[in-house]
Formats: sequence, C-alpha cells, structure tokens
Amino acid sequence: MTTITSRQHPLVARFRAAARRDDEDVLLLDGVHLVADAVAAGVQIEQVAMTAGARDDPGIRPLADRLMRAGAALAIVSSPVMDAISPVRSSSAIAALGRRPIVAGEAVHSGSPTLVVVAVDV
Repeated sequence: MTTITSRQHPLVARFRAAARRDDEDVLLLDGVHLVADAVAAGVQIEQVAMTAGARDDPGIRPLADRLMRAGAALAIVSSPVMDAISPVRSSSAIAALGRRPIVAGEAVHSGSPTLVVVAVDV
C-alpha cells in the first residue's frame, strides 16, 4: 500500500471539507476511541486515514482490520498529511469519514431515557 505524502492529495481535501461541514451527511471522526465508538454504534465508515505506525499498532490494528472487512477504504498517510487531515491541534494516528445516521424525530425519544451530552465547536 502506498503512503500518501502530499497535502494536495484529494483525500486531504475531502477530510478538510468534512471538518468545515460542507456535507452535513458526513461525520469526521478523529482518534481511535471516537472511530471505535462510531463503529460500535453502527455508523457506516467510508474512508479511513491512518499513519503507517498506527497500522502496525496492536491497539489499532484490530479496528483497522474490522473497518476494511466492513468495506471502508483505507489510506496510509504521512504524519504531515495526518496533521492536515485532522482538525485538532495534536493529530491522532487515525481519522475516518462516516455517514451521519438518519433518525426519525420520534425515534429519538423512544426507548429508555439516556443521558446525552453534546459538545459543539469545542
């Protein structure tokens, strides 16, 4: 697998557009825990970017393998490219793009009560 080393690559533009929320149907997920939680919640992951070191990390490899089996496209990127992809100051080793789940209004209120915390523009 080739490593993406150019910040001008179309993949970088796609992640940056997601960070700007140009497409409200796309979620930008940054970090192992956020990607893993999204997968556990059933979010459809379309694209994954990770550093070469992350691919070999025993804590990340099972997640990467699961994402690839589920049909997500995997790109290995250099650290500078990951810095460009990630909207946070200290980029993580993995980021992903997923489809925002569509939930009918009444479905939000069905089921047992759950605590929900939302952070916006943090």
